[in-house]
Amino acid sequence: MDGLLRRAALVSVVATLVACGSESGGSTVVLADGANRDAASDAKADVSAAGIGDAGGDGARPDAGTIDTGVPVADAGPACVIDGFAWKATEYKVVAKGKMWTLDGTRALVGSAAGTDLRDMDGFKNGPCVGQGPACRLDGLAWNADNSVYYAMVGTKYWHLDATFALTGPGAAGALLDDVASFAAGPCVGQTKGTCHFESIAWQDTVGLFVTNVGKAWAYNGAGTVIGSASGTALTSFAGLVQMCSAVGGTCPVDDLTWRHDVKQFQYIAGGRYWATDEAAQAVAGSGADLRSIAGFAAGPCAP
Repeated sequence: MDGLLRRAALVSVVATLVACGSESGGSTVVLADGANRDAASDAKADVSAAGIGDAGGDGARPDAGTIDTGVPVADAGPACVIDGFAWKATEYKVVAKGKMWTLDGTRALVGSAAGTDLRDMDGFKNGPCVGQGPACRLDGLAWNADNSVYYAMVGTKYWHLDATFALTGPGAAGALLDDVASFAAGPCVGQTKGTCHFESIAWQDTVGLFVTNVGKAWAYNGAGTVIGSASGTALTSFAGLVQMCSAVGGTCPVDDLTWRHDVKQFQYIAGGRYWATDEAAQAVAGSGADLRSIAGFAAGPCAP
């Protein structure tokens, strides 16, 4: 237990969240009709017109997750908006504009540059995409390797999908986030019943679930118990995210985040850029790169 806490306390989004915790141990955290997308869900798109300056690499440390950002990027044009960003085993699943792309560990495109329409996958077609317009949008996507399930969020609801993107629960209509007691007592506080939504979601293999909303982060262990404060912790409390929040502005909206276990990083998409922190909550080399400077994003989800 003590060893786990010492390790967890170093993880970027857990660095000041962890006061206690437990191993996930394969337990399940339950996180999901009509027009699933709502106005609050579209807030992340608002940053696409924002002028995001070069983040640079001040204080960034070399790391195994360093990326090549050699693709030239024009200064003009809207930032790339990503709906879902999830690391699964050896690859990323990236969702934008109603489609999904696969990128490898170097963030190079795997498969078609055109992507796959979410509605070509039954779980999305019959769940999160029901009632949406031409482009099916998500608010977050996470892969829970401990239980082999994806969490997909749209607006006030969540769904579970298996590795083939077939629905596994809690039903085609999804379930309300604030029906989960630990969420109702945490990130949903202050939001009217039935309107609670999150900006991003991730699963960390030795701790559990992470969500962000309006500039704060919450952590939950595998049993669904909040780690640290139920009121959340400001993203600016983490040294490696101060620059991100300064660049993005406002309440530091996050498109999505993921935990990459092989390099032990939390990786964020915000303001059209890629950000990453190591276990000591420090920015790693390459953090702050424009998504359009990363080959796989430039050729796929960020292509005009």
